[in-house]
Amino acid sequence: MEEDTRTRGCLHFTLWGIHTTIYPSAWLALLVLGSSLYTPGNSIRPLLVFITFGMLCLLMHEYGHALMHRLLTGGSASIRIAALGGKAHLDSAPCSRKQILLIALAGPGASILLGLLGGLALGIWIGNPLAGLSISCLLPFFSIPGVTDWLLPHLYPLLKAYQIGSITPETVSYFEILFSVTMWWSAFNLLPMMPTDGARVLLCLTRNVRVTTLVGMVIAGGLILLSLLRSEIFLALICGFLLHYNYRIFKQTL
Repeated sequence: MEEDTRTRGCLHFTLWGIHTTIYPSAWLALLVLGSSLYTPGNSIRPLLVFITFGMLCLLMHEYGHALMHRLLTGGSASIRIAALGGKAHLDSAPCSRKQILLIALAGPGASILLGLLGGLALGIWIGNPLAGLSISCLLPFFSIPGVTDWLLPHLYPLLKAYQIGSITPETVSYFEILFSVTMWWSAFNLLPMMPTDGARVLLCLTRNVRVTTLVGMVIAGGLILLSLLRSEIFLALICGFLLHYNYRIFKQTL
């Protein structure tokens, strides 16, 4: 059989009976998103760690959808990971609102689970599993300007756990990347902007495409402004795409 030219250069594999395709554009998007982690003359390892964890997060997310779909309906699925994220292609539509909700939430839930497992691993390493799990939930907030000065005094007893054992600040930074990727990306995906899982949940609850897309446009517009204020151009472009996507669907409901 002749190879499909659209999949040349892609990574193909099958896990748990689910065929997965990773397009080169997915790696390029992760490279661009994590580019701020590398500056000339410094180690490239933080960027490589970001790309690795980012891809793991995307895979966990889509496998969450696919496996929940299989559990609830008995159907099969395939996964594609590209520049704008992943997509689990389900062989049949869920039958009930409960199934739609569970399948939609299984994606971000699986990503969050990855972050919690990383926190548990950190906790076992430093001899305090509860501290590791707590850090996995709290450390991503340190990336927000102004939050560090407010949180650090309250978390100092917890963060002292870093001094236990042989863990180094560089290793801690890698865990911070993992926690930020899994928690922030999951939070972003739960925002109700078509075609995110949050929008699927809102649409399932309201059964109103116009309301769902209108909410999506408002949120996307706010995120564009916030991204520009923080000079995060790539994120602003993604939100711009989401704004346009929601607007097109909204126009079809008029």
